[in-house]
Amino acid sequence: METLVLVPRGEVTEGHDYGNRTVSFENGVKQNQRIWTKPRKTYSFSTQGDKTMKKYLENFIDARFGNHEPFYWEYDDEVHRVRFADSKLDIVAVRGYGGTGTVGYKVNVSLEELKDSEG
Repeated sequence: METLVLVPRGEVTEGHDYGNRTVSFENGVKQNQRIWTKPRKTYSFSTQGDKTMKKYLENFIDARFGNHEPFYWEYDDEVHRVRFADSKLDIVAVRGYGGTGTVGYKVNVSLEELKDSEG
């Protein structure tokens, strides 16, 4: 598996989802059902860079067919087995003062950590 070499800029949001669901019965009783014993961790962050970073991310997500194939990502001195949380990646062109040319790119990245049973 390949490793995504991408350093977040600024804030990183880390989520923990147990996948719980609520079932409502005819008599009005609600029942919560826990789906997972270990939560699925998610990471969301922004990064920015130049044309090289843009091309790298485009090639990386294309090689994984969006969020189809997993990869490694290093964060806080730990290696995580993740996939993109969405099948698309929106890259924003940052325009110069007065709209004169592109001076860089920024992107919001969302990743979800794979569970041990996932490939």
